[in-house]
Amino acid sequence: MTSLNKPEMAAHGGGGGGGDRLSDLPDAVLTRILSHLPTDEAARTSALSRRWRRVHAAVPVVHLVDERTRRPRTVRDPVSFEQQVTCALLSRDAAAPIRALRVSTLNPSAALLDQWLLLAMSSGAEDIDVALKGWNSFGRRLCPFVPVEGASADFEDHVVLDGLPRRVFAGDGGSRLRCLRLTNCRLDLPSGDIRLASLETLLLNRIIAADGAVQRVISASPRLADLTLEQCPSAREITVPSDCLRSLAVVCCHNLTRVALRTRCLRALRYRGGLPGGESFLSLGACAEVTAVSVSICEDLTGRTAAEAAPVAALLDRCTSLAFLHLSLRPSMTYLSRWFLGTAPWLPVLRRLELRGYVAGDHTVHGVANVLQRTGSLEQLSLFFRGPELPKREYDFFSERDSDYGSSNGEKIDYSCKVHVPKGPWKARIRCLQRGLRRINVVDYRGRPFERALMKLLLSKAELLNELAVIFDPKCAARDEMKGEMSSWLQNQRAKVTFAEGKDARY
Repeated sequence: MTSLNKPEMAAHGGGGGGGDRLSDLPDAVLTRILSHLPTDEAARTSALSRRWRRVHAAVPVVHLVDERTRRPRTVRDPVSFEQQVTCALLSRDAAAPIRALRVSTLNPSAALLDQWLLLAMSSGAEDIDVALKGWNSFGRRLCPFVPVEGASADFEDHVVLDGLPRRVFAGDGGSRLRCLRLTNCRLDLPSGDIRLASLETLLLNRIIAADGAVQRVISASPRLADLTLEQCPSAREITVPSDCLRSLAVVCCHNLTRVALRTRCLRALRYRGGLPGGESFLSLGACAEVTAVSVSICEDLTGRTAAEAAPVAALLDRCTSLAFLHLSLRPSMTYLSRWFLGTAPWLPVLRRLELRGYVAGDHTVHGVANVLQRTGSLEQLSLFFRGPELPKREYDFFSERDSDYGSSNGEKIDYSCKVHVPKGPWKARIRCLQRGLRRINVVDYRGRPFERALMKLLLSKAELLNELAVIFDPKCAARDEMKGEMSSWLQNQRAKVTFAEGKDARY
């Protein structure tokens, strides 16, 4: 085997003599790389060398997050966030356009926000993402089903949100927009026409608006391809005229009574809320091309009937090409799932399945096994475990989580008890476990008795499993024991196993 001297290693790109190849890249490539970083991090590259001194000033993206939205208000930054954004906009190369402005800030000045948007849109911005927060607008989740006293689908009377400047929706700037994301804003529309002729992506989250304002924005977007409405209490009846809509998400818009789509190319659908009021709630032109559906029912389904679940079942039955399904139910993981799934002609060809909820007892283990028996082609299964239902509590100002309905706080678990798998599922022939399932993801595993029973069933029967990824609930007190237990259950001992801990872990 021949060895290379230093000049030869440099020529071949090896060793320490390879030089600074990154700095040799053209400016266009470097700015493209830096555009994927937050603006403050991109600006730090100016300290690397003379070559990098002004590269960041040509990056077409201004992306800054106010650290006060993440940390206690007592933390003081040497440079205010308003100064950071203003400097990022004004210190740019005159010839470099701004293609995207993404700002998340706390209590911004209305005049300053107007100037930021004016600078960005006059420079030809196509992507505007504004998330505003104020101490009086963090608020609870706008969902009447969270276990909090006074839970409601509407804003509290004292909440006041800053309005977004009207210039976003009018003039040539609005007609150039391709992506618009607004969070915690008051929708203040101009009285004249709204021109959003190029808009393809629209997200409205926690929006205060006059009746019909949300519909006006949607109607002014004939090329809309991706629409997300989240916690918008003023949205009541929505019609999407765009015939090229590919993705729709309706999340906790509990006052919404009807959604009508004219598109025939819808691919992804997400719904989170209470049980729809009837089959007319969602009017779709066609469902044959839908490949991904997420259904999360916020309310406790105890006492509900098959007739009340029929609208969701009818929708899923029409999605004949479904390859991915996320199903989140209360009070348990598979409660009424037999009604929601109905005939489900797509189950035999389903590739990815996600189930979220509480494993309440043997009946939940039976329910999961029954669903899996109908999925002969399943390749990936993800389980998101929740705790038992909680009594209503007082609202905690500092708890801005996604309002989980089950929590591990104060729950006592006996980790020494023997794991018992119900006889029916244990003896059943679950075809996807024997010949198709390749990966299992588990999130918030606490080691509750019936969670362990379900995991033993799955791991003992998954003959071709290649990967197992488990994220433990932070309060799981027997992680080491649970790791050893699950590893011993694996039918395929060659499977790659990954364990992670803490709420920030991701599979």
